[in-house]
Amino acid sequence: MKATKRAPLRRRRLVREDRMGDTALMEDMALELYSIVHLALTDFGVGPSRQQRLYAKARKLKKPPRVSGQVRQETAALAALMTHWKNAAEYVDAEGRGRALPIEGRGTTFETLVHRFMPGTDLQKAVRLACERAEVVTRPGGRIAITGSTFVSTMNSDLVTLAHAIRHIDLLLLTIRNNRLATHRKSQSSRLDRLALVAIPERIYDKTMQSLRSRVCDFCEDIVAFLLEEAARRRRPKDEMTVAAVGIYLSREDDFKRAGYPRPEPCVRLATTVPDSPLWNHHRAHGLTEARK
Repeated sequence: MKATKRAPLRRRRLVREDRMGDTALMEDMALELYSIVHLALTDFGVGPSRQQRLYAKARKLKKPPRVSGQVRQETAALAALMTHWKNAAEYVDAEGRGRALPIEGRGTTFETLVHRFMPGTDLQKAVRLACERAEVVTRPGGRIAITGSTFVSTMNSDLVTLAHAIRHIDLLLLTIRNNRLATHRKSQSSRLDRLALVAIPERIYDKTMQSLRSRVCDFCEDIVAFLLEEAARRRRPKDEMTVAAVGIYLSREDDFKRAGYPRPEPCVRLATTVPDSPLWNHHRAHGLTEARK
């Protein structure tokens, strides 16, 4: 009888200890997240005393303010302009590239794009912003042209950079929270969230990331073009609209423990390096593998 009474008690004690351990880990990770945000805000010039005051205000809010989107509005409008310029049929040439446009005038001009996507913005200011933040140049004869991708830089000021970071963090947390709920609710669909970690030699990091930059930009533009095409094809007159967001970043972490990555083993020969193997052919078809003799 004593054994049967002790077993449930022991199980309850183990469960309680597990829960206490989970709570402690949760608090440690919350502290880690607070530390990351605290240090980042300090880098942006928001000191500890101001952070304490703002945190006290934040605790009273049921919904976060919508400030970062407004700060990014000018950059977002320019990005929408660039996307339309490079995808709309009337603005591309026979090879599918954004055409050089007259800056002023009606019709297929840069001024028309500005009126549509950046209403109220002075035309010369829009030209300056496009040349400063995007891959755009002016040309003789009062013309303007795209020289590369639709990428628009957000690093022109601390305000815009912080707003950009907030949008990334907010969307990422919304996605992860949604996916967590989706595992318990069959009626709720999950969203895409992927994180890939690979250990590479530090000395080749910069060069490797540089070689990936154009591929990532092309991939983003392909996704945007696909979303625009799907929206145009499937939209109904009474449809409510939402913002589809795709965020991609290439980063690094020198602390293996913080990254949650095991110490790397010596490099092995991958299937993608074996000529004519299925993985090799797949990577070569997508420009990920150089042809080897």
